[in-house]
Amino acid sequence: MSAATDTEREPSRVIAVSSGKGGVGKTSISVNLAIALASRGKRVCVFDADTSLANVNILLNIAPRHTLEQVLDGSRRIEEILVQGPGGITIVPAASGIAQFASLDFKQQTLLLQALHVLEQQFDYQIIDTAAGISENVTTFLEAADHCVLVVTPEPTSLTDAFALVKVLQRRGCKTPHSRADQHGGQLSRQR
Repeated sequence: MSAATDTEREPSRVIAVSSGKGGVGKTSISVNLAIALASRGKRVCVFDADTSLANVNILLNIAPRHTLEQVLDGSRRIEEILVQGPGGITIVPAASGIAQFASLDFKQQTLLLQALHVLEQQFDYQIIDTAAGISENVTTFLEAADHCVLVVTPEPTSLTDAFALVKVLQRRGCKTPHSRADQHGGQLSRQR
């Protein structure tokens, strides 16, 4: 059996890593998951989707020249801001400390989802490190993902905030991969 060509290759799997509150290790899990997948020969991109408080580049001690700020203002394409990280991973760096990107409007959210789509053919996995909480910025990425990882700690506020996030997603009709499974073959259907 021959290897699949780029046009035959399956689109990347999108895994969103989120939490109800900050400080629970979400970014560490995102980065380590990406490095573990890359060590198995997968092409992996970490998309720092915290559009106002970027942490991936800080955790990895990377100083990117361009960030999502330039994608959102239209001065750069997503491919122009990619940065190589450790272990063979690629990073989409987010802007840090940019107040106007703390709450994205519909057009900006659409721009970021289109950016994810552009990256689909370049990577086997896209790990989205979302912001914490229940904002529209967070839930939009969770709804666009194939799989969601919710990071919690035993701390009461972490648990209650995670529960709040699950409730918000349930009210919005966000489906898990199992509820999207095709009844005949168990194949997952991507809802985008």
